[in-house]
Amino acid sequence: MGLRSFVYYMEGYSVDTLQFLRERFSLNDLETTAISNITQKHLDMRLTDPEQNSGIRVIEAQWEPSNDTFTVFFEMEPSKGTPAKVITTTAREYQGTFYNTVFQFQNSSKWLGTPEEFQQKLAPEQVKDIKAMVWGAEAKLYSNDPSFYYQGMWEDLAKVGGAAFPFPGPKGDGIWRQRHAQSGGLANPMIRITKHMGQVIGNINALISEIRDKTRIR
Repeated sequence: MGLRSFVYYMEGYSVDTLQFLRERFSLNDLETTAISNITQKHLDMRLTDPEQNSGIRVIEAQWEPSNDTFTVFFEMEPSKGTPAKVITTTAREYQGTFYNTVFQFQNSSKWLGTPEEFQQKLAPEQVKDIKAMVWGAEAKLYSNDPSFYYQGMWEDLAKVGGAAFPFPGPKGDGIWRQRHAQSGGLANPMIRITKHMGQVIGNINALISEIRDKTRIR
């Protein structure tokens, strides 16, 4: 369905139609189909260049049984140091010292049960359940890293139902979608992630215990 929704978009179908055909993808899908070769190149540089920063930590996880979501907030160290340009959810720019990357997992009760059931489990079983959820659940994404906004990732994910927050506009020209698509690595050019998101996915197994420890039920 990923290719079909992309073709429909290129043929001028409305956002409402695209939402009807909305994508449902997990981190497992994103790891293998949503990192373009452009993004992979810059992720490799972030992880291997001694002059670049690559710090990452879990800020907190918010479990909201009322809407059946589990949202994890990560803090990412800017590759080239601070201050760094940051983009708010309303597309306002400011100078900050870190980026946020957000993964919101849908239908969390399928993996975690109710909060009462989850809290009755021992820590190793809780970790196991969270790990199963982060790899298997439908995920929605957000980052205040400028590339997520200016390279059209936020806009395109919002069109197929994959953004954790509404895209604030304005509409882009699609040039970065084309560049990422032409570089290779994508199953659907509408679904692509930033290098910071790629780093989180690549390290998330090592962060599961920290996610468990920082989970707050709202």
